[in-house]
Amino acid sequence: MESIAHLSRKYALELAQAPDCADIGEEKLVESLIKDLRSRGRMKLLPSIVRELKKIRMQERKNEPCVEIAREEDREKVCAGVNELGVSTYSVMVNPTLVRGWRVRAQGRLIDNTTKQALIELYRVIIR
Repeated sequence: MESIAHLSRKYALELAQAPDCADIGEEKLVESLIKDLRSRGRMKLLPSIVRELKKIRMQERKNEPCVEIAREEDREKVCAGVNELGVSTYSVMVNPTLVRGWRVRAQGRLIDNTTKQALIELYRVIIR
């Protein structure tokens, strides 16, 4: 017998990997899921399926390319530079903790071109 966590994960993965819901419709998909859970006597799985779906979506977002900039004024210049790196679709957000510059997370790599990082490296060299 499978555990609740395992069953919830299986349902969530199936839902996440389902083809685009445009032709079916999200409401119809949810109705089908609830109907299936009811017929199998597994309605108690619904909250844990939702939790698992949220985890999957968070991980997907975590792996999406992201650009962090120190100031809004740098957006155009940084985006042009990021496009030259071969990253085409990404989200851009202002990170006030950056002193100056930009940081890109894409394809499992971090490219840090910030003054903050340069200052940290300088500090590390000095304290050695």
